[in-house]
Parts: sequence; structure tokens; C-alpha cells
Amino acid sequence: MASNKLHISYNQIHQLIDYAVKRFHLGDDYSPDLMIAIGGGGFIPARILRSFLKAKHGRNIPIQAIGLSLYEELPNAGQDGVPEIPGVQVTKTQWLNFGGADSLVSLLGRKILIVDEVDDSRKTLVYAVAELLKDIRAQEIQAGMNPGESNTEIGIFVVYNKDKPKAEELPEAVMRHYYPAATTPDRWLFFPWDCTTDIGVHTELSKQDIYGTVGEGWHRQPSVSPEQIESLKDANVTLVSGFVCLARIREPLGLVGGYWGMDPEIIFQVSAGSPRTAIRGILAMCDFLAKLRGSPELSDETNSQITLFIERANIWVRINNI
Repeated sequence: MASNKLHISYNQIHQLIDYAVKRFHLGDDYSPDLMIAIGGGGFIPARILRSFLKAKHGRNIPIQAIGLSLYEELPNAGQDGVPEIPGVQVTKTQWLNFGGADSLVSLLGRKILIVDEVDDSRKTLVYAVAELLKDIRAQEIQAGMNPGESNTEIGIFVVYNKDKPKAEELPEAVMRHYYPAATTPDRWLFFPWDCTTDIGVHTELSKQDIYGTVGEGWHRQPSVSPEQIESLKDANVTLVSGFVCLARIREPLGLVGGYWGMDPEIIFQVSAGSPRTAIRGILAMCDFLAKLRGSPELSDETNSQITLFIERANIWVRINNI
């Protein structure tokens, strides 16, 4: 049986953030002017994300740090062999700095992006948004504004969203700017900053925690999940006609790529690339799945769905490769 522990390397996080900026058009469709990193897991992702956003517009986005704790304070929690256990209540350990030379003059009118490493139960993110909305409302009152008149927007960026029911829900306005770089099964994510042994060994283990030998950059569970099979089935239904337009197949193909742990560049090609780029991505998906087909770890049903996907995807390419 596969271990519940998923090792994650710095390279994988860096590549996922790069992919997410391209996929979600961050800096264009939503261009934050303030980032709020939730400590401690959100600090490194926020710093990496700022570099990618600076590369687009040439300016550094200020980062504020807040401290929120949901996981139980166990000895060495999160380190080798000691999983973090979600608690019940969020605790505020550090909040925004409104005093001093580097203080925020105002939150009003800003596009704020909250950054964390993982969306697990969602309690921490809901708490952060609720507290931030209180601060925004207090500043609106101080400025003589009605609720919402400042047009302040809040978005969320997480490196990993765990595919599980959430304990709480975010406001609809925030979910419109919700950006998960990757969706992962509900497993223990062992991040590189939690490693207290040999980081080289940790990085090598991160390569083993993927299905197949595709190198770093995207992760998947060693055993096939129901979501992986369903994503193939949905894509095969969409591809039943080779004359279906590209716009209709982008989302189901992107989900196949995500659930099967394909390289972020492939997923970006099929999800948002030009027609020619999308075709290259589709062919790369077929090559990827062809290498897995026939594996003893795959059921007959999974192998059949892979075969059907490859056949229908190639037919679509032949018809549409003009």
C-alpha cells in the first residue's frame, strides 16, 4: 500500500508557481498590489510568486506576513515522521503591521492576494479573509465610506489544494480570484522547509513520489484514484466527435493532465495555448499515457480508458491539424 506521505521539493514548488502564473494570467487578469503571506508555509511561495509577477511588470509587490495556527502544536509537528494534525480553532499569532516606517497606509482600493502553501480544511483561509474584511471595513468607516465602496478585492493563491470536502467556505467574491497551482489527493504533504535531515535525500524521495519517471514538476499518487479514471471518461465523452471545437475540450483535457500529474507545460498548452500549441500538448498527453498503458498497477478499465483516450485524441488531432 502506498505511503500517505508525499515529499515535495523546492523545484516542484517553483515550477508549479511558474505554471500557475501562466495558467491563471496572474498579473494581467488579476494584478495584485499587495501580497499577504500566511506563516510559515506561505512565506517561500509568496517570495517566488513575487519574482514571477515582477518579471511581467517590473515592480516588486510588497509582502506582509501574518501568523495563523490551525494545526495542533505537537513536538516537531510537520517534520520527519511527525504529521501535522488539523486542529479545531484558528489562532492569530501575528497580524498586519499598521505602524512604523514600512506600515500600510491603507488597504482600501487594493487588490490583495493571500498566499499559503496548502488549502486543507480551508479554515485558515476563511479566518484570514474574515479578519481582513474587518480591517477593510474599519478603514472604510474611518474614511466615511459605505461598505464595499472602496472596491477592495481579495484573492487567494495556494500551491496545493487538497481534493476533499472543506470545513468552511470562502465568500463568492473571493472564490472568483482563487488560484490553486495544483490539486492533490488528501495526503500528508511533506514540504522541503520541514525537512531537518538531508535535503538531497528529500529531493530524491520527491521524485519517487510520482507515478512513472517524468522527473520533477508535478506530482501524482502512486495508485490510480477514482478522479483520475473519471477525468479520462469525461475527456473521452467530449472527444467522441473529432469535430468538437477546441474550446470544449480544453477543460476536460486540462483535468486529465492535472489528475494524472503531467508536466505543467503540457497542461498549459492544452488549457490555454494557441491551436497549434494545444495540438502539441495533446500529442504529448498521448505519449505520456502510452508509457503508462499496460502497467500491472493499472486495472483493465483504466487501460481501456487510456487506449480510448489515445485513439480519440489522435483522431481529433488529424481532423483539426490544419
